[in-house]
Amino acid sequence: MILLTLLAGCASLSEAPETETLRLCFGSDAEAPTEWESQSWEVSGEVAALQTLAADENYEELNIYSCWETPELMMTLVDEDGVSWTLGMGQGEGELPELDLAVGARVDLHLSGVFSFGQTAGAVIEDAQGLVFAADLGNWGRALDDQVSDGLRVSDGERTLTVEGDCGTQDWGQIDFQGDGDALSLETGERGTFELAGETLQALNAGSFVYTQATCTDVAGLESWMVWR
Repeated sequence: MILLTLLAGCASLSEAPETETLRLCFGSDAEAPTEWESQSWEVSGEVAALQTLAADENYEELNIYSCWETPELMMTLVDEDGVSWTLGMGQGEGELPELDLAVGARVDLHLSGVFSFGQTAGAVIEDAQGLVFAADLGNWGRALDDQVSDGLRVSDGERTLTVEGDCGTQDWGQIDFQGDGDALSLETGERGTFELAGETLQALNAGSFVYTQATCTDVAGLESWMVWR
């Protein structure tokens, strides 16, 4: 997976907030998109397997968005046509929270991959109760729309810190998570809870900044986040 702390071609910025590393990868029996193509998929079906992986454990590589590092959890879903879809998820060093998922559960899965100069990915899992999990790596632009699901909106918040570095000026700030009530605004590295459709969800701002002036090539901002039940 592409690390969220990656700033291609730049020296590290000691004044910048500490980001967290999210990992997403996915694949299926269906044909993968061609290189440099952005695409999304809507899949409904039954959870056929949940596999927990240790760091550096061998696993079958996925054919759409690669797992550059070992994911902590692999969920396999079989859709109504019998096609298998696998989503790999991870956070930091074994920090992925326990997700409200079980083998045999029926879920809706939304996958989005951006394949351009860089690559990024997003995923949303929902069941009959509502949102189970959503995440956007956000390291080469956003993979998911601001309106993530019915009732959940995730968007840029207030910019609160300016950092000067070898690659230009970065404006760091909040990510806003809008559910039933007022938006939950989180700074980079912060976690919090909010309500959505009567359920309490947890949220993480894994890192958020934009370049207001870039002096290096091959750099991008960051808007990386995760929500889970």
